Amino acid sequence: MAERVYIIYGSSIVQLGLAAILQRHFNCRVRTFAAFQDFLSSGETIPGTSVVITGHELSLRSDFKIFLSKHPGMTAFVLFNQAIPGEPEAPEHFISMDHSPTEICDRIDRAFSRLGEEKQASELTGREIEVLKLLAMGHSNKEIAAKLFISAHTVISHRKNISEKLSIRSASGLTVYAVLNNYIDTSNLDIGDLI
Repeated sequence: MAERVYIIYGSSIVQLGLAAILQRHFNCRVRTFAAFQDFLSSGETIPGTSVVITGHELSLRSDFKIFLSKHPGMTAFVLFNQAIPGEPEAPEHFISMDHSPTEICDRIDRAFSRLGEEKQASELTGREIEVLKLLAMGHSNKEIAAKLFISAHTVISHRKNISEKLSIRSASGLTVYAVLNNYIDTSNLDIGDLI
């Protein structure tokens, strides 16, 4: 679950009400701010997993979207004054003042459960990273097996697991992934390895 909750909302009554509900349910630190600028100037150190709850207007701002993109462990929820017109059930990352405290907490719980499952499913093991590095450097299955003292069949199993976790099927796609995620030093690559 979240290590910290941030509420960025102009109404202090809403801030206090949400803070009381979330502190009681999640037993974590809740910080409140009237404006996004107040939050930015506070010098807060953002923990690995956190929730930010804000109004609809701020959620649409480009500076807020850029901020979220720089903090992948932060999950944003948009708070509406009332249920969304025409929506019998609000989208998952929307909460409404019409929701009960239990519904609000359940929505946040579900979002973090899904985030945890996605993270766990996509994390590569140490051995898979070793296989990925050698693959990205242009080694064949047989060469990877010899270097890691495993069978070629095991290399193929690791490659299959890597491809499934990353949803990348081609060797060149895996090479690009390895480069972008700094698994390999690009000075060791020939440009032909990326094609």
